[in-house]
Amino acid sequence: MSRVSRKKKNRVQEIEWLPKYRAASYTRVSIKNGGHGREDTLNVQQEICKGYIKKRPEMELLYEISDNGISGTTFVREGFDQLMDLVRSGKINCIVVKDFSRFGRDAIEAVELIDEVFPKLGIRFISILDEYDSENPACQKDRVFQILKHFMNDYYAKIVSRQLIQAHKVSREKREFWGNRPPYGYRRSEESSKKLVPYAPEGDMVRKIFSLYVIEGKSTYEIARILNYLHIPTPAESYKNLKENEERKKKTIWLQSTVMGILKNPVCIGALAYGKTRQALCKNIPLELIPKENWEIVFDVMEPLIEKSLYDMAQTQMKERWLLLEEQWKKNPDKVKASNGPFLGKIYCAKCGRKLRRANTGSVEKANLIYKCPNTQNEYHGCSLSYLREDAILKAVKEAFLYQIRLAEKSTQKYGEEFYQKLKGELEEKLKRLLDKYHQYGKKKKTAFENYALGILDKDSYQEVKNIYENAERDSQRELIAFQKYKEDTLDRLRVRIEWSRQLLQHTKLKEITKGMVENFIEGIYIYSKTEIEIQFWFADIFENALLEEEVGHEKER
Repeated sequence: MSRVSRKKKNRVQEIEWLPKYRAASYTRVSIKNGGHGREDTLNVQQEICKGYIKKRPEMELLYEISDNGISGTTFVREGFDQLMDLVRSGKINCIVVKDFSRFGRDAIEAVELIDEVFPKLGIRFISILDEYDSENPACQKDRVFQILKHFMNDYYAKIVSRQLIQAHKVSREKREFWGNRPPYGYRRSEESSKKLVPYAPEGDMVRKIFSLYVIEGKSTYEIARILNYLHIPTPAESYKNLKENEERKKKTIWLQSTVMGILKNPVCIGALAYGKTRQALCKNIPLELIPKENWEIVFDVMEPLIEKSLYDMAQTQMKERWLLLEEQWKKNPDKVKASNGPFLGKIYCAKCGRKLRRANTGSVEKANLIYKCPNTQNEYHGCSLSYLREDAILKAVKEAFLYQIRLAEKSTQKYGEEFYQKLKGELEEKLKRLLDKYHQYGKKKKTAFENYALGILDKDSYQEVKNIYENAERDSQRELIAFQKYKEDTLDRLRVRIEWSRQLLQHTKLKEITKGMVENFIEGIYIYSKTEIEIQFWFADIFENALLEEEVGHEKER
């Protein structure tokens, strides 16, 4: 990758002379040393141009020309002058830019150059992201209009972006909430949808979470486990229940990441973070993520759920616990190949969705294995996840496995094969009783008809009795069908639970995490940051969410 000099405003780098379309890339930033926008740095622009040319065998890149810290409102630029010298001397016959705005922002002069000067000199002009190629017949038609359209689109997008920025600024001043879903612990005010007020059930749970973490010293994993055991609706579930005014049939479970998100969010002390993203309609990325350190935190936006002192204690403990964990980590065995590993194909960056790559930052003899996101070094995408040591992931996964094994042991003791057979017998017995009840109504209808035929019942009495039995029969049929489904679902989930427990209990003497274990038990591992790891087991929900104890208890009460 070519690098921009910090001392020179421009540069011409000559490359090996090759025939056909002799191309030069032209890049420009208005602010010196690379510009403020990640997608507009000189290096990124150059890589985009080189990538485009590389894919086209008829083109060869001979020169890379840059103007560093020069406005696009003027064509009086040293780098641009050098570009035109190459054009006039015949050394190049193709110019490639990232987009029209990098070439220049003076629409009239740009149109004159692209539409009149370059064609006369036999210069092919390509604007990659604008999908403009002067050799393309579709672009040659109404060429002036096509070029001006791109400049006008850019201008319009800038106006819209400025309007959005201004609107968000006014919102911050008014302490307004612009999110799609209110943060956990709050709901929209009846007076204004942009004002937030505490929501008691969730607010109590926020206070409980902070108490468990700070006062009782529970981990985020333990807190998630407690909340699942108590059947506390997750933030997403709670919001949906309230919005739809009914309890959702599809349940979700609390995860470590969910708990951590609540602990880290300053919203619980009445603050809102503004400026997490920036609209970039005039650029090629519609939404730009802003680093957390650049967020604007506005306090006293709404009534706090907890004391600030408690929130600060939680943040301090997070840092201390992480440092303690780092001290306990041990290095992996020597001579481990970096390209392989127990988590291959199972570990993802939670922010961009890419699979993490395994790398060795040490020597072959002393491996220091890490996982990093492929987008970390890609300024165009700007993923903020730098790296995470493998021994930290191994420790987290091992703890998660041990927790699942403990649950399996308890489950087997109480809900093993003996319990399954007993429950199956009880459910089948009740199903038989419901079936007999359903058949009885059919017999009663037959008896009523016989009494009517014998003259014991008159027509009106018979019709009345018949209607009663038919209604009862339909109700009995619905009850029978519902219970049949309940029986099948309950036994199926219990069978899965027994089998899942059986497989887990084969690893009661767990010493190390193997690739086979990860493949058999884990659906995915999602890395949010160095302190946030989410581990999803294939059937963990049978312990965490679908608690059979409650269902069995309800059934026995019937």
